[in-house]
Parts: sequence; structure tokens; C-alpha cells
Amino acid sequence: MPSSTVGLLRGALRILRRCSSVIGAIGWGIACFVGNLDTPSFAAADNSAYAAPIDSSATLTVEKNIFSAVATASLPFGGLIHKDTTYGIIRAAAFLQAARESALSLSGHTAAHIGAFALPRRTALAAAAQEASVSISITDAPAPFIGQELLTVMVKLESPLERLNTRIRETMQHPDTWALYEESLALMHQHVAEGRDLVQRAANLRQDRGAHTDEIFMQRTTYLADQLDALWMYLQLLPHLRNTWEKPADVQGQLQRALTLAPQNPLLWCALGEVQLQLDFPQQAIESLDCAVRYGPEFARALYARGLAHLRMQQSALAESDLSAALALRPHTVTWLRARGAVRMVREDYGPMCEDFTEACAQGDCDGLITARKRDLCQPEPAESAEPATNSPPTTEKTAAPASASELPPAPLEVPHVAP
Repeated sequence: MPSSTVGLLRGALRILRRCSSVIGAIGWGIACFVGNLDTPSFAAADNSAYAAPIDSSATLTVEKNIFSAVATASLPFGGLIHKDTTYGIIRAAAFLQAARESALSLSGHTAAHIGAFALPRRTALAAAAQEASVSISITDAPAPFIGQELLTVMVKLESPLERLNTRIRETMQHPDTWALYEESLALMHQHVAEGRDLVQRAANLRQDRGAHTDEIFMQRTTYLADQLDALWMYLQLLPHLRNTWEKPADVQGQLQRALTLAPQNPLLWCALGEVQLQLDFPQQAIESLDCAVRYGPEFARALYARGLAHLRMQQSALAESDLSAALALRPHTVTWLRARGAVRMVREDYGPMCEDFTEACAQGDCDGLITARKRDLCQPEPAESAEPATNSPPTTEKTAAPASASELPPAPLEVPHVAP
């Protein structure tokens, strides 16, 4: 590789020092599964702020310096609808209701009200700022479900009052993670609404026609419970995402297990790819992110992460294509502009590179522009004078001297500050 190209690549990696993300697994051969199953839509969804199911109740308490919301949900089970299937569905239902109850109370919290005016966004904030605990009980189902059992799940979301404000601020300072909470809860709500309805219909059918007449509901309810179990695992991992994934090797193992339950969930594939890139396995990251994009074609975060993985593999044309696609979905995202500028530096496409760096700098991120100017690129236009200079090249198209390793040392890519 020519020394000038090496210098440009090192410069690009330096610019990307705080702006990278992707997915990966060491020696793990799971592939994208193909099937006609549900995939989430990454458009904003209100979902009535995850409205309460009919068979649930919730209370909010503040006592002994503990802020907590408790919600319960109950459904009958039996026949071919297993307890574990019912549990996965109603645990999610109770969790959503507890989060919603907390969110309603946060309307009086100044930071939460200003930063999360919409109730679904505030519900995600409540879920992120509190810790969940779960308990269950099984009793005989009441009439008319004689002979069946009733599963009741209680979910408590709580936080010490002295920590609540800190956790709210921490969540709001990481809007990428906050947005992933919101997307996860919206998807969870969709699965809960359908799953609860099917479990209830199965109970009605068993009561009318016998214990094992509910076979027609078994496959779909099992599928929905698996999706919800995988989302539950994902939500437990999100506190480890603060620009980069903490303990990425451990997170990778958890994501792999979640993907065995929900192999078409783009949120999981994207997170896995980010971890793989963080562990320096860019080819595996690309494969995982391919799955994320396949199941979430408008998942801008996954496109951005895949672009960085392509750059790590020195596939600059593919990297620019993915980054441009991500920016088409979310224009003016400052970190992504800096990343695309770095790719264009590698490709020696200096005019568009300067446009990206200049726009990023206008939004407060001037790292790329500073690096470019150190290499005599993207210089400001000279002031007009009575005698304009002649034979001067365009200021954004200067030929850069190769950068030395000491000037632009290589740096590992990190998971960026982004949102879906």
C-alpha cells in the first residue's frame, strides 16, 4: 500500500477515535435465519404509551426514600400453553405498566418533563432509570376457567430517591441508549398485545372444548414469548452501553443466547455487531450487521456501524455507501458526518470531505476539521483583497503530504454516540 494511503488511513482512524460502532462474536457461526416472522419498524410509534392490559393493575409509592412502581398481570394457562410461555408474555405486560406508571409520575420532574415531553419517551426514561425485580404466584384459576391455573406476575421498578435524579441525568446524557430503550419498549408492546390476546383465547377454548384443543395457539404464543424473553435480556444489557459496551465479551455471550430466541431481531444483531467491532473482529461484525440491516432496512444505526466495519477492513467505497445511507435516514448527525469525512479522507475525495468536516464543526465537533487543516486541507477562504492571488489552487482540494505515524497514530474504533 502506498505510504500516502497508509497515512490517510491512519488519519481517518484517528478522526474515528470517538465515533465507531459494530457487532461481533469470536468464532461464533450463527447466521441470519430466514423466515416469515415479525421484524420491528424503526418509525416512531406512540402505542398509547404502552397502554395497560385489561388484566393488570399498578400502584406508585414513595416510602423510606424509595421511589417505586409495582404492576401485576394475570392470565390462565394450561393445556398446550405452557407456564413459561404465559410467564414471558405477562412479565412483559406488567413491566410495561410499571414503567408507564413511573413515567406519569415523572411529569413533575423538571429534567424529565423538558427532555421527554412525549409519554412514550418518558416511559423509556423511567425504565432506564430504575431497576426491575420480578415475583410470581400460581393459584387455581377463577370461574369460568375451572380446572386451569392462574399465573400472576408482579414487577417492581424502583430506585432510591437520592439516585433517581442521577440516573435520569445519566440516561438523558446518553440519548443513543435512551432511544434503544424506547424502541425496545415499543416492540415489546406489540408482542404483548398479541400474546395476551392469544393466551386468553386459548383459555376460553380449553374451557369450552377441552384441555388440548388450544393447539392452534401454541406455535404463535411460543414465538411471541421467545421474542419477549429476548427483549427482556436485551433490556438487562442496555445499562452496559455508555458510548461503548462495558465487558464486551460477556455482553457478546448474552446477545448470542438472546438471538437463539429471536434470530430476526435487528436490535440484537446490531448490538452484537457493535460488540464484535469493539473486540476487533470487523469481518464478523459485518456479517452480523448484514443481518441487522436485512431485518431492519431503515435501521440507521446498523448502517452506520457497518460502514465503520467496512472502513476497518479497508473497504472504503462500501464504508462511504453505508455512511451515506445512514445520513440519508438521519441527516446532520454530527458523529456520522465526521465518520464519512474520515472515509473520504482515505479516498482522497477532499472536497466532500471538507464539507462533512465543516458541517460537523458547525455543530461543535471540530476534530475532523482540525486534523484536515494540520495536513493543509480545508483551509478557510482568504479574505478578499484588491489584488487577488493568482494560480492558487482551490482551498478544499489541496494535495496532502503523507502523514507520518507520529502525526496520526492509529487508534481503535469505539462504539459511537448514536441512536436508531
